[in-house]
Amino acid sequence: MKKIVIPFVALLCLVSALFAEEVTIAPLGYPSTAGNGLGGPHAAYTDGIYSLFVNPAALQWANESMITDLTFGVVGPIGKLLENMDSIAGIGESFSDGNTSAMSDALTKLTEIMPNGKLPIGADIRGPISFGYTANGLGIGLFSRTTVDARIIGLNIDATAYTDLTLPIGLSFNLLKLKDHELSAGLVLKPFARVLINKELSALDLMDEEKKDNLLKIPMPVIAGGGGDLGLMYRFKKDLVLGFAAKDVYTAGIKVYDLGSLLGAEKEESPDALYRVPLALNAGLAYTFRPSSFWKTPKAFQSFYVALMADWANLQNVFSWDDRQHRNPLLDIGGGLEIGLFSFLKFRAGVHELLPSVGIGLEPAVFKLNLALYGKELGNEPGVNSTLGVDFSISFRPDTKKKTWFWSKPLIK
Repeated sequence: MKKIVIPFVALLCLVSALFAEEVTIAPLGYPSTAGNGLGGPHAAYTDGIYSLFVNPAALQWANESMITDLTFGVVGPIGKLLENMDSIAGIGESFSDGNTSAMSDALTKLTEIMPNGKLPIGADIRGPISFGYTANGLGIGLFSRTTVDARIIGLNIDATAYTDLTLPIGLSFNLLKLKDHELSAGLVLKPFARVLINKELSALDLMDEEKKDNLLKIPMPVIAGGGGDLGLMYRFKKDLVLGFAAKDVYTAGIKVYDLGSLLGAEKEESPDALYRVPLALNAGLAYTFRPSSFWKTPKAFQSFYVALMADWANLQNVFSWDDRQHRNPLLDIGGGLEIGLFSFLKFRAGVHELLPSVGIGLEPAVFKLNLALYGKELGNEPGVNSTLGVDFSISFRPDTKKKTWFWSKPLIK
């Protein structure tokens, strides 16, 4: 592992020294639908394939592979949009016809639909590239994700989209294993490639034929780079868990190509920048109550459990509480509840960004079907710009055979 980590870190440091200008970009990630139903990812409640993105220390207990995963997610005032489907359909028809008068009327209708004159909409597609393998401390995968985020304020549109291809490689080390106590540490390296698109325009630009022709002639930098996460996890009797994850300890990339040039976009005059993902420090506590551990239960209910979890994400934001450009740290406090029945049915609920979430999972054997509804705060303060997210996923995640790697043997036992 030293032969991989040391050159990887040295290369990142060398790259960062070559660039004076830095641009902050969204974190790399592959959120699960189950996690969204639980109020977001939890540093102390994760296992299986998603440990690669939540807490690498949990890889010590992960024995799961992913053959495929396909997730569709949308974000926005979904109820308001469904109520006005006829008006929205008319907006699309008017723009396709190119009738300027109809466009003007359609834009007027659009502003009427917007809550408080704002309309946040987005989409998140995870997969179809989604392969992974974990077994007792080793994890590796290849994942794709496409995210679109648009903010419509009045007649102005600010849209950001990116497509990621990430190759996480993780190891977890067993530091302590006693009768009731286990402690592990983990590391994940994340080489990645991202195609990034950012466009600001006015809806009035769609009425101008010349500007319409130039809508696709925008920079689309292809960013290549890498980074790493660190994690710690302590388990008491396997049911009480403390977790800590340092996400994106150093994650950065550089532009290697511009796809926009293929569509006629002009070359940017600004110097090439170093694209950085900010550090995130996450801590969590989880407890799983299993009645079968205390009493004799009927066979059908031996898999019944109730799991409770609490988290504080982005701990580094506490030191910027008085900075209005940073989010209120209270938005980073969350919790979750999961109830498992009959080994294949799971009910979930949680709170994230001070907004509720619910979910349900139907997970017989390797087939996993999950649905989640969750609140999302787009502002920097509670309740400023809240909206709704919906996630639906289908995946095939068979168990893997447990392995005994030399790094998974406990240092103290």
